[in-house]
Amino acid sequence: MNHRNAGFGQQLMILDFGCTEPALARVFKLAQLPPMHNSRPRVLCLGWPTEPAVLSDLKELAEIAHVDSIPYQPRADMIRAIERHAEENGPYIATMLFFSPELGMVGPCDAELLKALGPGCKLYTGPGAGYDKVDTAWMSRMGASYANSPSAVAEPTGHATCMLILMALRGMSANEMSARAGNWLGKRKFGQVLGEDSRGKVLGLVGMGSIAKVTDAPANYIYHSTLESLLAVTDVLSLHCPLTAETRHLIGDAELTIMKKGSFVVNTSRGAVVNEAALVRALKSRHIARAGELYYPILHTEESRKNSDFEDSPALDVFEHEPQIHPFLLKCPRVTLSPHCAAMTRSAPIGMDREIIENVRQFLYGEDVRNAVTGPLSMFQDV
Repeated sequence: MNHRNAGFGQQLMILDFGCTEPALARVFKLAQLPPMHNSRPRVLCLGWPTEPAVLSDLKELAEIAHVDSIPYQPRADMIRAIERHAEENGPYIATMLFFSPELGMVGPCDAELLKALGPGCKLYTGPGAGYDKVDTAWMSRMGASYANSPSAVAEPTGHATCMLILMALRGMSANEMSARAGNWLGKRKFGQVLGEDSRGKVLGLVGMGSIAKVTDAPANYIYHSTLESLLAVTDVLSLHCPLTAETRHLIGDAELTIMKKGSFVVNTSRGAVVNEAALVRALKSRHIARAGELYYPILHTEESRKNSDFEDSPALDVFEHEPQIHPFLLKCPRVTLSPHCAAMTRSAPIGMDREIIENVRQFLYGEDVRNAVTGPLSMFQDV
């Protein structure tokens, strides 16, 4: 599915963070590997994959590097295990953090967790497009880079974004509740929502990285230099920027007020990009009517307000204080919720792990690490 097929025929509005031209050169280029034990570099795996395709890639990597692993465990135990491995087997030139639900118990990837690996480790690489839980500033001070794995999650998340936009436009959450309650069209107990048509709507993208590009936007797009100018003309706002100090609460009371009445907001990036309390205030006041699973608020017309109690139903996949969700969003029947799962298909974790290994392979061969987003190996990339 793409926005062209969905009928976004008027304009695409884009606000892209950072520079719009490629960097002239990388700050640092690996010319040769530093001396390592037994003449081969050592690579540390945090977590261990089980999928055959990933294990096959690891086997190939082991032909050019010594590969050690530490299973995920509670944070204090993990820190001690990393210290022990670094002392007995280091230095490690690269560290891979594989995808696993158990990664959550390890906590942030910061200096406390990884300090035993620096300054010898020059590349850290982990799952997914976002890296807000990675202390990239510390890594840069250690002369190291961080590489993400955005390609594996770009298509699933992009497709989920399209789905959420259409669900928001058509008010499908309220209509599904009505159907499940045994009410058909014409029975107003659950106030079936008359959906909005996507044709003629202006789609605004904040950030134009790998996920946003999957939306297959129409050719007649316009770049905006300020967020305010984009918000003023956008009917459907879709957020695709990383969570940083600059983008935290990027969308708050002032920004929501700028938006048109009747507009939508979809957030497939990180929950804290939107001030959740401000969103709740906008929903309560009916300035923003419905929000979408990865964050999409919608506003309906005065006529729809008269005819339905469900016109302002958010659907949210990311939240500011995950896993806690604002009580209003939990209780409001106009809100569709999902647990930050837009990228999670059966194949996505396999793809992320393979991409992580490819990042290290590129690094060891002295190639450009295309997914490096911070540190000496990176030039500007958005997600």
